[in-house]
Amino acid sequence: MKRMVIDKNMFERDELRAWLAESKDHVAIVTDYGQLEMLKGNALVNILKSTEIVSAFSKQVHVLKPITMISGIKGKRKGMKKRLTSGGGTRSFRKWCKKRARAALDMKLQQHSRHGRAGGGAARGHAGRYERVRREH
Repeated sequence: MKRMVIDKNMFERDELRAWLAESKDHVAIVTDYGQLEMLKGNALVNILKSTEIVSAFSKQVHVLKPITMISGIKGKRKGMKKRLTSGGGTRSFRKWCKKRARAALDMKLQQHSRHGRAGGGAARGHAGRYERVRREH
């Protein structure tokens, strides 16, 4: 099993998509710092953009435990890789990937309504007619 630790720059590269598609044994590792980088700036836009590729391969993504927990891990090398990953974090990430498509659709609908599409133009048209009728009376 090959693993690759990914950061903000790697989340959006086609090389990651090709590497994950190449084999089911390829696993992308997401650090806690990588998760924070996804939220930088406009969080909703950036997280959707950053998870676009990895959401298609959600079973090949493992989330590391926070660095504060990792630094305290002791014991033998055997099983160390498993102890470094967060089972709950990985499961939460997979659930997010299932809901991601809906979040992306909701965001597109909001953008369209803000720019006068998908009903926004009709609402402005009604408001304009209302103002004319109000002025006439």
